[in-house]
Amino acid sequence: LFAFALVIWTAAAARAALGATFVVTSAADTGHGYAAGTCPDPCTLRDALLAANSLPGPDTIAFAIPGAGPHTIAPLTPLPDITSTVTVDGYTQPGASPNTLAIGNDAVLLVELSGQAGGEVAPNGLWFKGGSEGSTVRGLAINDFAHDGVIVEGASGVTLTGNFIGVDPAGTGR
Repeated sequence: LFAFALVIWTAAAARAALGATFVVTSAADTGHGYAAGTCPDPCTLRDALLAANSLPGPDTIAFAIPGAGPHTIAPLTPLPDITSTVTVDGYTQPGASPNTLAIGNDAVLLVELSGQAGGEVAPNGLWFKGGSEGSTVRGLAINDFAHDGVIVEGASGVTLTGNFIGVDPAGTGR
């Protein structure tokens, strides 16, 4: 006798298993009216975070901001708390690349998340809360927040890799 199970694989099931990718195409801070599970055109980091939170993860936030860069995203108000598993991948910005040297640094970071405009109104950058377990942030320069550039609260397994924290996109000063 043979036993088998029939599995119906729909597009929705495939998307849930693989997650969605939201592509940030604007360094502006203001949202453009995202709808659950989608990111408008142009898509801001704020829009992408809201869209990723609206779906079960894991999702990816990629970047394709026009122009040479580096591109500075400077929130005027707090970004949405991250409540779903997401990979925020600055290395997806065209021209960006991770460090390949064992000694020294040849990374090219072209997306900067800066608190320079928010002051005490937007004192923190990315805030990972419960539900965001297993998230990753890579390839960003995160700087100039009044308090913390990245906070992990109530989530485990959040990975920060290949970021410049507290310095400019060249990794030099602030």
